[in-house]
Amino acid sequence: MSVDVIEETQETQEVEPVKAYKYKRSASQVKSFRRCQEMFRLERIERHKSPPSAAAIAGSAFHEAYRTWETSGRLLRPSALFVNTYNRLLEEEKAVTPLCDWKVWGRGTKVIEDIDKRRESGAKQLDVYANRCRSGTSTILRLPNGELALEVPFEVEIGGTVVRGAVDKVYVTQEGTNVVRDLKTGVREHSAFQLGVYSFALNTLYDLKIWWGDYYYDKD
Repeated sequence: MSVDVIEETQETQEVEPVKAYKYKRSASQVKSFRRCQEMFRLERIERHKSPPSAAAIAGSAFHEAYRTWETSGRLLRPSALFVNTYNRLLEEEKAVTPLCDWKVWGRGTKVIEDIDKRRESGAKQLDVYANRCRSGTSTILRLPNGELALEVPFEVEIGGTVVRGAVDKVYVTQEGTNVVRDLKTGVREHSAFQLGVYSFALNTLYDLKIWWGDYYYDKD
């Protein structure tokens, strides 16, 4: 018995492989999503930005001034660094957004009053932290490239999502234990989630074994 084989010819098109798209999020964005998905949607997808505030500027100034103080060999005056940085960031924001559109924390508080208050309190808080660092026995970890572990940038994949950010500080205790620290100028944290992300990132990128972490609250 013969079998007729029918050959079907059809035009084939080369299809490019679909590349997996990975969202890039920070640890704070992940926390925001876990806390309130609607808030995350408004801020990150609809792009409804929160108005500027003296509180936010003070937080940025605290981090930048502290990093400058450490990298200078602790030779500069912390409070002066904070005031100069705060004033510069303040003027940059004022050039974009008029003061009448700023957000103020506290009922009845005026914008100018809030700005002046946070300038004074921020300078004192950085002086307190600098004195704490001077009198302590811990040292700041040095990365393989010789730089101090301050504002260490990272970008790692966790569960199919790329998480990126910067670690405020990694220090080494007198006993030789590595500790990751996050400097907080705002509300208190309710979990160690952010510290865990930082620890994972540093272990992945630098093979650092970090099992401890802490938050430093400048207000306290």
